[in-house]
Amino acid sequence: MFTSLLNRIIVAALLIIAFSVLVVLDSFWLNFAVFALLLCVAMYESLPLYGLNQKFLIIIALVFFSFSIFLNPLFAMLTMLCLVAGGVAFVKSPEPKLILPFLYPAAPVFALFALLNECGMLCLVWLVITVATSDTAAFACGKILRLKKPDILRSLSPASPNKSIQGALAGVILGSFVGALYASIFVDVSFFVALGASVLACVFGVFGDLFESYLKRLSDVKDSGKILGEHGGVLDRFDAIFFGAIAMLVVLA
Repeated sequence: MFTSLLNRIIVAALLIIAFSVLVVLDSFWLNFAVFALLLCVAMYESLPLYGLNQKFLIIIALVFFSFSIFLNPLFAMLTMLCLVAGGVAFVKSPEPKLILPFLYPAAPVFALFALLNECGMLCLVWLVITVATSDTAAFACGKILRLKKPDILRSLSPASPNKSIQGALAGVILGSFVGALYASIFVDVSFFVALGASVLACVFGVFGDLFESYLKRLSDVKDSGKILGEHGGVLDRFDAIFFGAIAMLVVLA
């Protein structure tokens, strides 16, 4: 138990350090390389969740992501989805679900990169702080209530029975407040825009978490991968951020 907790803390610290370096340097080519790596790992982890093993799909996603060097990542993403869907139909593939990894997680990775490119590094930090606060508050609230007043807990969704309505509400409230406070200070937006974007990011983050749990339950796996040790896979850590990025783009772009 202690070893597991220690490993989680170490991995979390390393992730924070790596993200801090990314924020401080804020280099386009470094950002592009990191997001390309994120895309590859996320796609690789998603294939078993959809019952697929076609690794060439990762290469296809990476090729289209390279268009983000000279295109808005959202345009690159839409081009990818249209051409992949058309290609699947053209060859009359018996596996129409080949499109699924491009919808998730590839499309959200493109959206996250678009948020960085179009709105700046401070907005990416805003998203991460908002979603991380929401996740932590939801987890802490659920744990406390489970220990002290388990009878009042209500499951949020059959997709993830361990997540409670009370925890999700606590996460959205605290995450929205912290996100709005950060954006009001560091990002050039009004408080109401900051609050609206933060609320949407938290709510979408909850759905992202639920969607990832839904996929894992369908595949009967505990984690999407093992690359982050006790934290599981990349999708386990980025599911809420992926969905939250789309919500924040809706408000800011």
